[in-house]
Amino acid sequence: MLLRLSSVNLRLLSSKICVARFLNASVNCFSMFWSSTLYTIKSLWRQEDQTKNALEIAKKSGALYDKFVNFIESLQKIGEHIDKSKEMYEKAYNQLKNGKGNLISQAENIKKMGAITKKSLPKDILDE
Repeated sequence: MLLRLSSVNLRLLSSKICVARFLNASVNCFSMFWSSTLYTIKSLWRQEDQTKNALEIAKKSGALYDKFVNFIESLQKIGEHIDKSKEMYEKAYNQLKNGKGNLISQAENIKKMGAITKKSLPKDILDE
């Protein structure tokens, strides 16, 4: 059985095919548009996260640098106090050992006169 199509039916069939192709193309186009939009959004979110991370790194780096500067300043103060302590030690030691009637020579003279002692001054102090 041969199917006979009239020109009206052919035009109608042709129109339906055109509409179907158009709708299929529209769906494909929309799908591509939606996919592209989602990719763009994903990229923007990634970029926003990277920007937040960069700001956080900069903030933490600044805080670390400030702590490092404070540590260096503390070390410098410790060095100054060590120098001052050494200076004061040398001054006190000179008062103990040098000059007429210094404490070391007076203590040794007392021992030589017969003071009863259990200990003696170190030889390196007496030899200086």
